[in-house]
Order: sequence, then structure tokens, then C-alpha cells
Amino acid sequence: MKFIGSTLGKYIDKADPKEHYSCARICVEVDLEVGLPKPIKLTVREWAYIQWKDYEKLPFKCREYHDYGHF
Repeated sequence: MKFIGSTLGKYIDKADPKEHYSCARICVEVDLEVGLPKPIKLTVREWAYIQWKDYEKLPFKCREYHDYGHF
């Protein structure tokens, strides 16, 4: 998990306990000025999978001034 998280941004932590979730959850700090990372391709030997990501707790961005946290 740390390897995947660090390819997206600054890896912070993983979610525990795992039995509460039906998917992997990690906390990663990303630079929102650069933009959110696109889907990643996971490959293990001959197996490959495109993994889409869901984002939680994104800060509000003002549509007029394009600043975060400005209402």
C-alpha cells in the first residue's frame, strides 16, 4: 500500500481495521494545484488492472476565484 500511495503523492497512512471496509483505503497528501492523480495501472506478472480512485474530504474550491477554502 505504501508503494502505491507514494506514487500518488505523500503517503500518510492506511485505514485500519480492514474488516470495516470492502476496499483498500489509504491516506495520501496530494498537491491540488497540480491536480488529482489519474487512474493507475496495477500489474502482477501477466495480470493487469486499471484502478480508479475515489477521493474523500476534498476541500471546497471557489468557482469564481479558484481558491481553496474560499466560499
